This record gives sequence, C-alpha cells and structure tokens, in this order.
Amino acid sequence: MWAYLQGLPSSLSVTILIIGVLSFVIISLKGAAVIKWDKRIIGLGKAKLPPDSDVVTKPKYPKDYVKDTNPPTTSVFKKLKRGCGDCILILIGEREKHELNIRKTYNRILKQQMNYVEQKLTDVQSMFIANFMECMHSMPVKSNEDTYETQYKLYYGLLRDSLVAVKDEFRKSFKENGFYELSDGDFTTYVKDKTKNLISSLIQHTRNLYPSRGVAVSAETIISFYEKNLLNLQEVLFSIYATAKQVTADTDSEINDLKIQYAKWVDDFVN
Repeated sequence: MWAYLQGLPSSLSVTILIIGVLSFVIISLKGAAVIKWDKRIIGLGKAKLPPDSDVVTKPKYPKDYVKDTNPPTTSVFKKLKRGCGDCILILIGEREKHELNIRKTYNRILKQQMNYVEQKLTDVQSMFIANFMECMHSMPVKSNEDTYETQYKLYYGLLRDSLVAVKDEFRKSFKENGFYELSDGDFTTYVKDKTKNLISSLIQHTRNLYPSRGVAVSAETIISFYEKNLLNLQEVLFSIYATAKQVTADTDSEINDLKIQYAKWVDDFVN
C-alpha cells in the first residue's frame, strides 16, 4: 500500500491520506459515514440511507419481517410476531395458574365434608344430652341439688371428647376414599359398618372415662342410650357419607371443566 502511494504524485497521495483520516474520524464519532457520488453510494459503518435510496438490506429471518416503506436506518424491516421466549413464559404462567386453581378446588372437598360432619354431630350431641337429662331427672337423687349440674357437666365433657374422636374417624375415612365408587348396596353396608364402629367408640369412651360409682345415671344406662339409637345414628351417618360422596362428585366435575377450559386456551394460543 505504501509503495503504491509513494508512486503517486505527492499531492494526490496526501489527498488520499487526508480522506482516509477524515473517514476514520467520522466513523469513530458517528459510527457511520455515507458518501454519495453521482448515483453511487459509498457507505462506511452503519450509515443512514438517503431518502431516495433504493438499497434494501436483507433481514436475518425474512419470514418474520416485512419491508418498512419509511426506514429510519439501514434496518428496513420490522418484527411482527411475538418471540418464542415470550410464548414460553406466558404458557408457563398460565400452567402454574391452572395447577393452583386445581389444588384450591381439591382442598375444598375435605373442608366442605367436615363442615357437614360438624353440623350432624352437633345434632347427635343434642340428642344424647336430652336422653341423659331425661334419665337423670327421672331418678331420685340422694345428695344435694348440685349433683344434677355436676353430673351434667361430667357427661357433657365425656360426650364432647368422644365426638371429637369420632370426627377424626370421619376425616380419616374421607381421605381414604373408600366409599366414593361403591354401588348402592355396598354403600349401605359400608354405612352400617361405620355406625357400629361409632357406637363402639362411644361405648369404649364411656367405660374408660365415666365414673362407675356415685352418679345418678350409671355408665350402663348411658351405653343403653347409644344402643337404642342405633337406627337414628345410622340415618345420620348415611346422610354424612352421602353428602361427602356428592361433594366429591361435584368437585370432580368442576375440576374437569377447569381442565377443558385450560386445554381450549392452550389450543387457541398456539394456533
């Protein structure tokens, strides 16, 4: 290069050097330089094109771009579609939201079932308390009047603790899901077995915790309450388990609808 410049006239070689230095300075300051000579354009760096230029720069991904009729820079194409990264983030976000809705709906099942259990056990408690009070007032009391209140509180505490244990058994059976798909006959048998277990639990608590002496209403009398109310208890348990079964069926249907809605959203989004 230097040998070529030395062979040129001194004035021309100096001119070429000056032009080169000026081009370098312009590119350094602006990052671009355009020299228009007749209809030809000499561009250095990332230059802005003149308004009357027919130069078109090809995009990297031509299918995702269209030509811009009024280009501000040499990039004369603009992007139209959402990037793949954005799509993935949106899909992940919607998937997490969908799974959260499913979990919340499932968690509602046990809560609704146990709310109904508490309502029915309150009725059972009221029934046995009424039986106890009727029996106690029909018996002669040899001690002072405080005996009635004392024995009432004693039995009330015993029955309350017994029903807490019974409620735990209901919760356990709901979690085991052992009755949801039973036929009508098998379901009836299941409820009868659970009723017998309930009475056995009440009897066991009475024998272990209720005083055997010094009370107007004996433990054996209280146990007879439970045995005589077998059919009433069976009706209560049938209502409890039938309601639990219906709550599960309704919730399964709701969850299925959520899954269908999510699948439709994904299909619309992708297509």
